[in-house]
Amino acid sequence: MTVIDVLDETAREHHLAAQITGMLTDTAELVSDITALTPPPVLRFRLMSPAAWSAESMAYLRREIEGRFAKSAPSPEEEAEARTAERLYRTGTADIWWMTHGSTVLDSAGRPQTLIAPKALHHTGLRYASNELYRFVLHESVHQWQITASRGAVMPLPILKRDIRQPDRALMHLVEGHAEWVVQQVAGRLFGPGRTPAPLRRSWRYRKQTAVIQWLARRVAQPAALEQAGDRMERIRSDGLRWVESVVEGIGVIPFSKVWEDQWCLPTEDEIADVEQWFHRVGF
Repeated sequence: MTVIDVLDETAREHHLAAQITGMLTDTAELVSDITALTPPPVLRFRLMSPAAWSAESMAYLRREIEGRFAKSAPSPEEEAEARTAERLYRTGTADIWWMTHGSTVLDSAGRPQTLIAPKALHHTGLRYASNELYRFVLHESVHQWQITASRGAVMPLPILKRDIRQPDRALMHLVEGHAEWVVQQVAGRLFGPGRTPAPLRRSWRYRKQTAVIQWLARRVAQPAALEQAGDRMERIRSDGLRWVESVVEGIGVIPFSKVWEDQWCLPTEDEIADVEQWFHRVGF
């Protein structure tokens, strides 16, 4: 039995905490049934102030890096990579927290948790779109299932290059495509098929900052390259979704779940485009 633990650490978001608790309660058993994955003992979501969200995100990064370096001494190149990762992470959490719905990371005990700054949900518009909030909460909860099933073999997403044992693998396609597949499966069972996501009502600050970012990016990059970068995550998610659908249809969900146990089983980008290549390589 999975325990639902939604913590309102702001002491001002009781209604949102109750909403998320209800969403997780409604879907936890369905996710286990659909994925055939062992559920996490606790589904933990933390509602935090922006400062606390940034601090916990940085603490996670530092724990991961320190843990990796404790196992084997880093090379000078790896130390430089870690410094760069920390600088970029710090800048991102400080400057664009209000453009981020949330993130699923490990706590200090190595257990999955989803961090949300409710003020960010105001800026992104998710706070006022109940259907899309439902999809987001479910999507992030699936990442907790993935982490639990993986036991460190595949998830969480690696931070340093030394943790990528199979560099040609399309891990992000798998992670995002699988989560989206589960969201669609759950939504179909609860609400019926064919629901189209509604456009989000972004805050004025979000819209203004997005326009500034786009203007600055165009100063240093070709407009076509900027558009491609903006569409990349959507392509990764949609391509990954199609791949997961094809694999589950071809071999069933239980054999598919073994993909979380070994990086060798992860698809390459070529195999994302041609699932038969993956079937042949892994022996299905």
